[in-house]
Amino acid sequence: MRVPRRRLPHPPWNGAALVGVAALILLSCVGHHTSGQSPTESESTPIALHAKQFAARPSETTPGIPSRLNGVNGFVMSPSDIPTGHDLTNWVAELTRRGITMLLVEIGTGEPTVQVAGAGHPRPRGVYFHSGWAPTVRDVFGEVISVAHQHGVTVFAMVSLRDMNWVDPTLGWMDRFYDVRHREVRLSPYLDLFHPGFQEYLIGLLTDLADTGIDGMLFRNTPALGPYDGLSAFALGGFQREFNRALDPAELFLAAPTREGERPKFRPEFWQWAGWKARERMNVLERLGRAMRLQNPRLHVALEMHREAVMKPAAALVRYAEDLLEAKRRFEFFLIPPDSPTVPRGVAGDGDSAWASTISSMVAQLENPERVWLGTPVNLDHGIRAGRLPSSSDRQGLDTRIGLILMGTGPAVP
Repeated sequence: MRVPRRRLPHPPWNGAALVGVAALILLSCVGHHTSGQSPTESESTPIALHAKQFAARPSETTPGIPSRLNGVNGFVMSPSDIPTGHDLTNWVAELTRRGITMLLVEIGTGEPTVQVAGAGHPRPRGVYFHSGWAPTVRDVFGEVISVAHQHGVTVFAMVSLRDMNWVDPTLGWMDRFYDVRHREVRLSPYLDLFHPGFQEYLIGLLTDLADTGIDGMLFRNTPALGPYDGLSAFALGGFQREFNRALDPAELFLAAPTREGERPKFRPEFWQWAGWKARERMNVLERLGRAMRLQNPRLHVALEMHREAVMKPAAALVRYAEDLLEAKRRFEFFLIPPDSPTVPRGVAGDGDSAWASTISSMVAQLENPERVWLGTPVNLDHGIRAGRLPSSSDRQGLDTRIGLILMGTGPAVP
């Protein structure tokens, strides 16, 4: 039985009222920053208030994983490629016959979907479920979840929190990054995970998403929170509160790469900042997952982790603000995306020793192969009937308890 709904007041999407709400949020945020409190740790921030009942509970080990999530064959789908009506039922049935046990669907539009869609008409911006926090392009989740469940297919939503192109940039929720060549902080095209106003927005939006009945949530890290990102006033204020020192971004970087492939050079202070940023990012994701479980207690949470998080932890901390050993105490599943579209079939087999060692190390670190999801690309330019779906060759040498996630490119409607 679902927990009774606790809803934050929904701002109207358009009009002067939204501007007024944004102004109040921003004024509140300024108060937090000037007081020197961390926007993600202060008990008065929206995300902390909403999840306060969980805050005192220490991180728990992963509960038992349901058999339906053991060794999944997942299929990443663009919502715009999912058919409607009777075609949807036939489509899901076809996926089931082809061995698919999980669908992973983006919650909304991202950068690729704002390109011109033909005849000079831009595609709409918004989300694919009903919410008072964003315009609804189409209720894909409302359509697909019941059909998928009837066929024994689980549905995970996917989101890239920093890339929500339907969020109005004039709200002031954009991140800041350091331009090492000009040695100055600049406005980022991506959203600021540490902004209290944006955190409150995410709670409202993702609580609505949890109410659709999804089985789980995958937090992607694309675009990644890189070494020069995350330098907003709220992040810097949080760092200052924890370490009792102000941080000047210019102090962190010694020199910019002068040619492609060259490693950037960092000052010793950078590593303290990188560790704080990765930990705070994880705190935000964990609290969002807990807030979603208020509405949907059976919801599972997965994280995207790059390959370096398994094999080169220091590199992953710098490049992506990822820390697998810390994350494994807080989340259930971990997806390693393919490095490129040229990853061969049988990615975990003996033919690719690099991938084999990555998977072996990841299983050892997580102490449970069921928590590992391996991403592999599949070209679906001609639809799922002509395209390649999971086969025995893909799982050659792969523990049957490990999930295999096909990340399709091109149209996928049969």
